[in-house]
Amino acid sequence: MTLADLVGQGKVAAVIDLQFGDTGKGKLTEMLSERFDVVARATGGNNAGHTIVHNGNEIVLHSVPCSIVHDSEGKVSIIGNGCVISPDDFVDEINALRNAGYSTDNLFVSTKANVIMPYHIARDRAHNASQKNKGIGSTGRGIGPCYADKVARRGVRVEDFLDRDALYARVAKAVRFYPDVYGDVGERKAREIAFDIVEKTERSREVLARYAAETIEKVHEFLRRGKKVLIEGAQGLLLDVEFGTYPYVTSSSPSVNGAASGVGLPARAIDFVLGVVKFPYQTRVGGGPMPTELGGARSREWCANPENNCERELREFGVEFERGPRGQVIYDRFHERINELKNSEDEFEQGVGIRLAGSEYGATTGRPRRVGWTDALAVRYAAMLNSPDAIVLTKTDVLAFAREFRVGYAYATPTERAIQRFDPSPRFLESARPIYKTYEGFERIDLLGNGEQELPDSLKLAVKELSDFVRTPIVAISVGKERDKVVCLRECRGK
Repeated sequence: MTLADLVGQGKVAAVIDLQFGDTGKGKLTEMLSERFDVVARATGGNNAGHTIVHNGNEIVLHSVPCSIVHDSEGKVSIIGNGCVISPDDFVDEINALRNAGYSTDNLFVSTKANVIMPYHIARDRAHNASQKNKGIGSTGRGIGPCYADKVARRGVRVEDFLDRDALYARVAKAVRFYPDVYGDVGERKAREIAFDIVEKTERSREVLARYAAETIEKVHEFLRRGKKVLIEGAQGLLLDVEFGTYPYVTSSSPSVNGAASGVGLPARAIDFVLGVVKFPYQTRVGGGPMPTELGGARSREWCANPENNCERELREFGVEFERGPRGQVIYDRFHERINELKNSEDEFEQGVGIRLAGSEYGATTGRPRRVGWTDALAVRYAAMLNSPDAIVLTKTDVLAFAREFRVGYAYATPTERAIQRFDPSPRFLESARPIYKTYEGFERIDLLGNGEQELPDSLKLAVKELSDFVRTPIVAISVGKERDKVVCLRECRGK
């Protein structure tokens, strides 16, 4: 049985990240979509970036579900009510897809989704984008302020955005809550600002109107007709506004419950949850605690510097690269120098080597992701809250040629020598020192078509022990960006 066969047994399935995001959900969602009629994004905005490879082309999607590459085959793609939409970026994404030859005829955007306005972006960049002084380090795309206005009941929904008069009234009211952007304005000045904003939205309103629909009704109608729905998660459980490392979190709920409500379904409607875990390393973007981080404070400072990116790291650490036809940086992920870095005695350099081997740079921002060993305690916590039916491990091949790798199975704290409990509180995590189990490294592996028996013994052991610890079957390992580089495991089924 393939992974798609396994997940496709249910009528409604959800792909949920059990870490800090960036685990490769996009590839899995696109691959699994062949067994589903409808794929729906449930939460988040264009701060998410899903990279997929389709017909040899690398495509980065921000708001549109990964199933869009199968639009011409009749697959329906939905941006759900739990999402937020950046109108100009949505137009750019649609244009880029169409210019690349992809149809968007079966794409629908919920009229109940909220719209990111210029003042949301201005506030986000002014107050949340920096990681200095323990700042959150958001993407600066306006997502947080947009969700804040949604909760404060002064947000702009898609249905408001498409009605010029309603939009003007909503914006005129909202801008008075943004003195940090527009100053302390009176009613007249607020109307002038609103008029200017509305005038500049004409083109994006025209495009968005083509895709707007009552998607909640559509999803239920699809299910009544026997269609199958796959919910595409964004970000990860450890960034959940309810359950994550608050306040270093996103502004929505990337949990299975958030996935259901974000497309207008009850949680009980989801009959298969696939958890995704990057292994044996993990990454985090922005501020916030990560006990297993390689390089600690030095890593956080380096990754927070907006001048640092993939090209600078390649130059800084002596790795040759070249430019592709679109200006992209091209290099050998298993370059001898990168492998040396992975085996460095300096943990910061180890993190750089893993980051380069995994191409761990934001699909949306391009900034370097913080790197650490997989924290099994955090994975077990996320699994407890999401109850996945199965887990897929991703990017395991990145650690090829490392002499050893580690997995965190306990913490030492100022008051206890060894505990196996995860608490998302930054106060707890910032004082927790990870206790690792170390495994022997492995050579470069190509899992394509080889099967579980070809996995190195140390990796088999690590996978089995993680499965037992999390109490969830690990059913597959994904390597590389290509959709066919997934191997299903037969024996590692957990307890």
